[in-house]
Amino acid sequence: MTESKFRERRSAFREEAEFADPIPEPESLPAEPATAAPGPSARVVPPAPEAEPTVDGEMDEAGLAGAYLDQLAEMNPPPPSFLELIEPHIERALGFLGQLPLTPEGDRRVLPQWAKHEIDLLGILEERTRGNLPVEERQALDQTLDQLRTLYLKVAP
Repeated sequence: MTESKFRERRSAFREEAEFADPIPEPESLPAEPATAAPGPSARVVPPAPEAEPTVDGEMDEAGLAGAYLDQLAEMNPPPPSFLELIEPHIERALGFLGQLPLTPEGDRRVLPQWAKHEIDLLGILEERTRGNLPVEERQALDQTLDQLRTLYLKVAP
């Protein structure tokens, strides 16, 4: 039974991931310099491929996905980092706090119970990694948690 729940969650996540658009960096979090060489905390995002319009004027999704995968195949992945692990939680928390769109259509909604869940997950990571993170990563996590908690207090009932 546990295995089937795991499969359901994974398949639901895959469906969500397929429709997810790249989310812009919020102004409240420290932005990475655009000219920096990819380092442990730098995110490498391949340029969006251009697809040819079909006969009816819409973009061919299969062609767009294929071009994206071709570009991705030519790139080397960045080295894994702790910041890369926490980034999805930060983005989801910001989405649930109404700071980022929750849907590809750009819908924003405040869902404080889900924002709290994501913030609590980051809090667990902070607690469990205490004393084991480099200063830079610890400071980034601390600052992010402070900002998210402050935003949460503004929207929480």
